[in-house]
Amino acid sequence: MPVPISLVSVNVEGERHLDLVTPFLKKLGPEVVCMQELFEADVSALEAVLGPCFFVPMMLHKSVRGLLPWGIGIFSRLPLRQSFSLQYAGREEDSLAPFDTTSLVTRYRTQKYPLVVVKIGKEDSDFTIATTHFPWTPDGRPNDFQRESLAALFAALDGIGEFVLCGDFNAPRGMEIFDTIAGRYKDTIPSEYKTSLDGSLHRVGLEVFTKEGMDTFMVDGLFSTPEYDVREVSLVNGVSDHCAIVATICR
Repeated sequence: MPVPISLVSVNVEGERHLDLVTPFLKKLGPEVVCMQELFEADVSALEAVLGPCFFVPMMLHKSVRGLLPWGIGIFSRLPLRQSFSLQYAGREEDSLAPFDTTSLVTRYRTQKYPLVVVKIGKEDSDFTIATTHFPWTPDGRPNDFQRESLAALFAALDGIGEFVLCGDFNAPRGMEIFDTIAGRYKDTIPSEYKTSLDGSLHRVGLEVFTKEGMDTFMVDGLFSTPEYDVREVSLVNGVSDHCAIVATICR
């Protein structure tokens, strides 16, 4: 019989929605949670609910608590047999930089873009779960930095074997970057879902959200290689400015 694990991936937008994210995850009780846009300062409190976390910082980001490390975390109630990260784009220096949104160039130079990978054990099965927060572009339209980053991301993924990949890809389904990923790995989010953004919680407001066509932005992804069977995939509103992706993963 296939061994299943329960997984959730969600962009939490820092501290803005933790009052919604935490009770949702506590009630659902997933075995593995991948979070993007997570403050390191919030990891300990979330570990009490979700289990141990492997956190990888990307930059220093403004918070109501000051300038803090922000990045990606994978929480697991199951044993973590291995955890590592592979940086594929962005800031080359070892130190973290304050996030600078002055231009696209400063955005890219002040962020690290890691592929965060954990190998999880359940019974006699191993699961490789990877997540990332891919470079942003205005309106989700591709540029050369995204293309170069995608090539480097593929090279990193080529070295980790079979896997499930989730995260915020900042590239809508139906456009070049998302569709290139989906051409290489299985896109497991059902086609009836048209957006992974939650207009009721997004900072632009519901009117702008609809006017700008963001109700068709499927920018979060859940991809897999052939060895994995990804089932019961759903998107849940009311958790953050991005929907939570909920799934069962089998090997």
